[in-house]
Amino acid sequence: MKSVLTFGVEYSLHYVKDVSFEEDACRTRTGQIPFVQTMMRTLAINFINLNQFINIKQARKIFAWNHHKLFSLQSFFNNT
Repeated sequence: MKSVLTFGVEYSLHYVKDVSFEEDACRTRTGQIPFVQTMMRTLAINFINLNQFINIKQARKIFAWNHHKLFSLQSFFNNT
């Protein structure tokens, strides 16, 4: 049962990354770049989820057009 649960969580994260960030279309394959890109995408997803956005793609568009809103986000280090 644990492997099925792990697969479900891993699949859902991959789905979010592929749909919201088009990760499968990315063609970087060498060096540390793929690892760094994956970490940055995961960090972005975590920040978006932490700040209770429902739609990740919509949140990305909001921050792309209003980059000053990024500074009003709740961070991992706030205890509030």
